[in-house]
Amino acid sequence: MKFLAKTLLATVTILTITSCGGWSEKDEKQFHEVCDKQNIVRAQCDCMMEKSKVEFDNFDAIKDDQAKFANIFLDADCLEKGKEQVEEN
Repeated sequence: MKFLAKTLLATVTILTITSCGGWSEKDEKQFHEVCDKQNIVRAQCDCMMEKSKVEFDNFDAIKDDQAKFANIFLDADCLEKGKEQVEEN
């Protein structure tokens, strides 16, 4: 449950970040920084970011469909990757 709470908090945090110009290196860095602040492991964060890139034309577009973005953060594949990485450590 704690894992899920952190994931949801990260969702809210990322939605408040604004960005312009598509999926630049800066956008990826911001995405990772939010994950790091929320203690979301890199494997899960990378999975969520890749799924976000497929669903949204740019980072700023995430704000326009919060439901879709929340589904990405709760994606079973990404959650599993996060759990696997935690178990490895």
